[in-house]
Amino acid sequence: MIFFEGAFVGAGFAIIIVDRPQIICQKSPYNLPVPHHSQSAVISIVISRIIERIFVAGIVIMTVSQSEIQTSKLYDRDFCLWAQKTAKLLREGKFSELDMENLIEEVEDMSKSYKNALRSNLRILLMHLLKYKYQPTKRSQSWLNTIEEHRIRIEDSFEDSPSLKPYFLEVFDSCYQKARKQAAKETNLPIDTFPSESPFTPEQCLDEDFLPEL
Repeated sequence: MIFFEGAFVGAGFAIIIVDRPQIICQKSPYNLPVPHHSQSAVISIVISRIIERIFVAGIVIMTVSQSEIQTSKLYDRDFCLWAQKTAKLLREGKFSELDMENLIEEVEDMSKSYKNALRSNLRILLMHLLKYKYQPTKRSQSWLNTIEEHRIRIEDSFEDSPSLKPYFLEVFDSCYQKARKQAAKETNLPIDTFPSESPFTPEQCLDEDFLPEL
């Protein structure tokens, strides 16, 4: 048995370790080192769903304890208290007492919520750029404020999670198609008024000095 800091991953699973860990596993030749994560970032490590109290490559990960069952019940009764207790258990390295199933679900939901927010901000930004370009007589400071605000929100999301930048490019076209439909509804203009493909590049959308003209 060994003491170590950071995180190790094996065949399809991840083990989270904080700065002062307890001994939770036996060293195996299948373990590969992963860069150290601080206590404040530990929840952000995505734990594979394969951690279901099983044996992986001969290593016992953890077993269901009475404390874990109690924590799981707390999740349904009082989410805020569950979150506080989970954070405390992580800081103290009491991994066997974690409500692992709900913790994994919450971590995955965090990722989904960031992606949902990015798509929403991009759709709103694209819609207002379309309105600004194709309905020039109704341009207003409110439209300019909305364009600026959602550019800032997208840039902020990139600062918090740089991995969202490729996702931004991945969903750009699909977000444009939805923004095109929304723009047609809000302006009462025929949808054919707006190009079937975005007249703006991803870079232009985020350029604070860019405003489209007819």
